Amino acid sequence: MKKQNTHSRIVKVVVSFFVVLIVCTWISRFTKSVLTPIVESQAPIRMSLQHTISKKGRLLYKKEKPVYIYAGILVDEVFVSLGQNVKKGDALVQYNMEELDQEYQKKEIELQELKNTSAMTWDRLEKRKIMSEITQTEDAVMELKGLIENNGIYCAKIDGSIQELDQKAGTYALETAAFVIGEKGEGFVVNINVSEEEQKYISEDDTVSVMAQEEQEEFPIDAMFYDDLQDAYTIKICIKGNQYYVGEYVDVEIAHNSKDYDTCMVLGALRSDGNGNSYVLIEKEKDTILGKELVTEKVNVKIEDSNQEYVAVSSNTLSSDDKVIFSSNKNIEPGDVVREE
Repeated sequence: MKKQNTHSRIVKVVVSFFVVLIVCTWISRFTKSVLTPIVESQAPIRMSLQHTISKKGRLLYKKEKPVYIYAGILVDEVFVSLGQNVKKGDALVQYNMEELDQEYQKKEIELQELKNTSAMTWDRLEKRKIMSEITQTEDAVMELKGLIENNGIYCAKIDGSIQELDQKAGTYALETAAFVIGEKGEGFVVNINVSEEEQKYISEDDTVSVMAQEEQEEFPIDAMFYDDLQDAYTIKICIKGNQYYVGEYVDVEIAHNSKDYDTCMVLGALRSDGNGNSYVLIEKEKDTILGKELVTEKVNVKIEDSNQEYVAVSSNTLSSDDKVIFSSNKNIEPGDVVREE
C-alpha cells in the first residue's frame, strides 16, 4: 500500500512538471510573439529610377517682337504690365515732355549742322558718311516730333501680349528692348525654371506632359539653357493646340528614367547613423538557445541615386540574396531578434 502511494505521488509530480513545462513554453512563445518585432523584407533588385519634376508655367506666344523705344529720355509713366494684352495704338509709355522738347531741339540743331557740313564737303567717301548721319538724324527728328505731337506717349505698333517688360517708370528709356510683345500665329511656348539638382535628371530628349483644362498632351523639350539672371536652368517647351490661350497657367511634368542600378530597394529600408553614414538592416538566421532565429545585421551602404519611392545603393558586403528590412512594427537595432510578418 505504501509503495502504491509513493508511485502515485511520483506520477503526479511528473505530470505536474510537464504541465508546468507546457504552460511555461506556451507563455514564453506567446511573450516572444508579442515582444519580437515583426518585419517585412525584400532582396535588392536591379532597376532604373524614374525622376519626376512637376512645375507650373505660363503660356506665352512663340512668335515674339522686341520693342525699342527712343532711348536716353526720362520715362514718366509705363502704362502696361507683364502679361497684359495690347492692341495696336495702345499707350505703352509716356516720356517727360521737358526732356523730349530738349532732345528735339538738340536734334534739329544737329541736323542743320550736318547739312551745312555736307554742303562744304567734296570728298565722296566723307560725304557719303555724312549723308548717312543726316538720314539717321532726320529719322530721329521725325520720331521725336511724332512723340511731342502725341503728348510724349509711345504706342504699340502691333496687337499682342506683353511677354517681357524691362522699362521702368522714373528711369531713362533703355538702349535695349523696353518690351517684348508676343504675336499670334505660331503657337505657344512655356518656360519653366529648374534647379541645378533637378537639371541633372533632365535630358533634351525627354518628353514633357502638359496638363491644361483637364486635358494632357506630350511635347518634346525645345531647348534647355542656364539663365544667369534667374540662377537656374530654363526649360523651353513649344506647344500647339486650339485649346490653349496666352496667359494660361499649365502644369508641366518631366519624367526621366535613370540608368539601371544593380542594388535598389524601397526608400524605407535606408537608415542613418546620425553621422552622415547610411546603412541597412538585413535578416540573418542564427542558432540560439531557443533554436533558429532571425537576427538583424547592419550593412553600410553608399547612396548612388534616389527618388520618392526607391533608393539605389552600392556596398562591398550587401548581396542580391540578402533580405533587406524595409518595414517594422517596432524600432529595431542591429542584433535584435525579429520575425517575418
